[in-house]
Amino acid sequence: MTGPAQVFATANDLTPPDRPKPYEIAVVSLDAEVVTSSGLTLKCDPAAGRAGAVGTLIVAGGYGVDGARCDRALIDWIRQRASAAERTAEAANGTRSISAAVAVRR
Repeated sequence: MTGPAQVFATANDLTPPDRPKPYEIAVVSLDAEVVTSSGLTLKCDPAAGRAGAVGTLIVAGGYGVDGARCDRALIDWIRQRASAAERTAEAANGTRSISAAVAVRR
């Protein structure tokens, strides 16, 4: 997650000061925190509280993705948000979660 988030943050950083930042970056989860396999703890916005349009939905992968594919609430949330997103992408092997939720658009 950190790599894709940094790409959007850098685009915001490179935006001239007199123009609005093009991206609002949010790490969203059903849990308040996610601990990655490297031990990095990510503070997350609650998925239930995120409404409105999504420009780019990036679904993260990693060691927990196989278990996540069985989480009906998560899959339903991905399906709902992906259907309204302009773009849907994956980081690492997140495509397994996406494919469990929606047909991957290429």
